[in-house]
Amino acid sequence: MLEETITEISVFTDGLQMLALDYESTTVHQPFFNDLMKWLRVAENSEQVDILNNKLNSFLNGDVINSKTDDDKTLLLATKLRHGKPSF
Repeated sequence: MLEETITEISVFTDGLQMLALDYESTTVHQPFFNDLMKWLRVAENSEQVDILNNKLNSFLNGDVINSKTDDDKTLLLATKLRHGKPSF
């Protein structure tokens, strides 16, 4: 059981494990998630979220990422919003 409030969550398929995990420290690769969540936190409306989704889609389907994986690349990002503003 968790004693704290969860404000952000990320879920990904194994096609993104090479980007999302730091195998040396057996943890998540913080820069990958910090950068993605940073932009999601400041999105103020659905139009801005749509722009972020399109940019993320282009990134995940780009040549650099496709050269690192031939598997599916599914990523779910969430952050808790309170009254339309990010909760930090």
